[in-house]
Amino acid sequence: MIATLADAWAWYEAVQDLAGWMDRIARRYWDDPRLEELLGLDNVFRSVAAGEIQDRAKRVLEDLDDLAVLLLFSVFEAEVRGQTLKSVEKELTSPPRHPALSDAIGVMRDTIQNGSFGLLTRMYRSLDPDLRTQVDQVRKFRNWVAHGRRGDAENEVTPAQSRERLERFLALLAMWEPEIPETT
Repeated sequence: MIATLADAWAWYEAVQDLAGWMDRIARRYWDDPRLEELLGLDNVFRSVAAGEIQDRAKRVLEDLDDLAVLLLFSVFEAEVRGQTLKSVEKELTSPPRHPALSDAIGVMRDTIQNGSFGLLTRMYRSLDPDLRTQVDQVRKFRNWVAHGRRGDAENEVTPAQSRERLERFLALLAMWEPEIPETT
């Protein structure tokens, strides 16, 4: 299960390695008579040609970086929403008595969990405006990928750039915890 940025990065590296390895096997070893004899015993591999493996590896690798950014950002979004909700809940030390305040808190919780992520990250802009802008660039690229890659991307980011920016933002959130005044 992919639940963290580290998990998403591990998936990306695994897919990249596997596709690269299969391409290498197809290019360098597939037609070797020793391998052909062994693969001839396998019901799946006996009918697979080297060119087919290379074509499929190429197809995976062509889209992998964009899909990795999409995955990294999706996991990041869930982590930010979770951390934000946790921090907010720490500040709500007692349930509100007034119905309007209780309703407003319910709307806020729903906004954190399901609302616009751009609006949610905007709440953190004072912590590091430049980093928030960099995260928005990743978000816009993710949206471009998620919505069919129509037109030109406004911001192109690599998986490595995305990971670095998103990890820095999560670290910033983890450092920032609201101080709760003690009641006596």
